[in-house]
Amino acid sequence: MNFTHSPYEREMKTIPHVPKEKTIHEILLKELVLHNTCQKCLLFSETENTCIFRVCPYAKQRTLDQNITVLEFIPFLVFETKNILLKKRLIELYKLIKGGSVKSMFRNELHKKAFNKQIDKYTKHGYTLSNRFIASLFVLTANSFLWNLCKRHIKPNAIDFSKIDVKGIKTDSYLLFKTAKDLYYKQHNVSVAELADKSITRDYILTIIVNGFLIARYGYKTLELELRPKECDCENK
Repeated sequence: MNFTHSPYEREMKTIPHVPKEKTIHEILLKELVLHNTCQKCLLFSETENTCIFRVCPYAKQRTLDQNITVLEFIPFLVFETKNILLKKRLIELYKLIKGGSVKSMFRNELHKKAFNKQIDKYTKHGYTLSNRFIASLFVLTANSFLWNLCKRHIKPNAIDFSKIDVKGIKTDSYLLFKTAKDLYYKQHNVSVAELADKSITRDYILTIIVNGFLIARYGYKTLELELRPKECDCENK
């Protein structure tokens, strides 16, 4: 009921429109970059310009075929975790890879050299290495000090963590050590809360851990993938 004929009275009684805040998933889906091969898949939605699944059911085979990129793996992890802070950190990593700031899955050339040297030594002798062993090796070789402590206790597909003395090592090294152990034994000593906290898990450590997790899940071939689709000019999207 209006007491006057003034349009201002009607306007004041109107419930204001407050736009609904977008969820983290909606923001990510808007930015999501897919490989061009996705458009040929039966699961690809042309109307939404994305996949109808949040986690690609063919990811392992696409890794073997080299027609997926590291960039496309990150949303899988975002959708799987329930921790909002970790979701945000993973989206930050996604944007860095998308923008070209992340150049390699390895921390640096020393990391790459140490890891490849160890892998080559085993493969030359005909060993078939498990994904979890390779993932643990990837994480342990990311830190020179940690690697020097560990390398004497490693054999093909076998890491004797009980003999590795890590007393007094720095936080970064210890976090990598715990992560390698988790990947090897399929445990959860490193909590989601630790990964979400930047004061505990620095950005470069999170990147190494994510890469280690991808190797454990999808195999050694993830190291041979492109970081992002070549066909897509990601910076302009």
